Amino acid sequence: MALNIAISEIVFTDEMWVEFNSVRRPRNVTRKRGVDPNQWAIHDKQNNKTIRVMFWGAICLNHRDPYHIWEKETQDDEKHYQEIVAHENHIRRERQEQNQAQAAIPGTWQSRVLEEINSNIERQNAEEGRQGRHKRRRRGPLQEFKEEQLKFQSKGGINWVSYRTRVLEPLLYPWISELQASTGMPVTYLVEDNAPAHQTVQRVDAEERRKRGIITFKWPSNLPDLNQIEPVWCDQKDEIATFQFTGASQETVEEAKAVLVQTWKEYSQELIDRRCATFYEKLERCILHGGNNNYNG
Repeated sequence: MALNIAISEIVFTDEMWVEFNSVRRPRNVTRKRGVDPNQWAIHDKQNNKTIRVMFWGAICLNHRDPYHIWEKETQDDEKHYQEIVAHENHIRRERQEQNQAQAAIPGTWQSRVLEEINSNIERQNAEEGRQGRHKRRRRGPLQEFKEEQLKFQSKGGINWVSYRTRVLEPLLYPWISELQASTGMPVTYLVEDNAPAHQTVQRVDAEERRKRGIITFKWPSNLPDLNQIEPVWCDQKDEIATFQFTGASQETVEEAKAVLVQTWKEYSQELIDRRCATFYEKLERCILHGGNNNYNG
């Protein structure tokens, strides 16, 4: 399916950890033969502490705009997220009870869905010659119309509630709507990795994304990373590695964040378009190599 989709309809998103005051790549030092190597050693870690920041961004052909820097969650944030989850689960329980009750009433769409499921079960039993205790059992309303009860657990990093609250609802969804309005595209294909937070939101927001014309690519668990924002992250980290900060005070952290935003805004759109344009080439190479990443590209 993907090979028939215009590259302009695909949006690539992801997070990255950025480290300031750390060595990005090994450094080579040239010295004369016979010279004490210790005299030529590079001491990268002086009195500067490493500053780690998580950054989220989104790109597509001819466009690049939304970004977010993750802040450490406070107790108030966690309490707010717990309230969101409790509200979501309350809605799900009410919908589950309503659908299960409606399934027992002939003529409702819930009863028609249940009848179709049970007709397929009976047909499969007949085709496979299943009898007695070997027959597949018919489904009832309590079995079929179940709603997943959502959970929330904060481990200090990204979780599905913060991802939806801080990124999707205020940034990504409105931006995609603007893209669709300006380009006339009826749908947008969204590329996310298989991080647990992303997978949970894909289930929770399935109906919301359908209404917004957003189709999420489904990736096998061990597929090589084809997200075209990854090469952009690599370039960003190389650029950020040229900046050094003294200490790790809150003021210094804010300066590092400002540099991060600056490098994002100044990154060439031409390079982004070039990255996006190679998506199908990488995908075809991956297919030719049986889904493996043992190719150069």
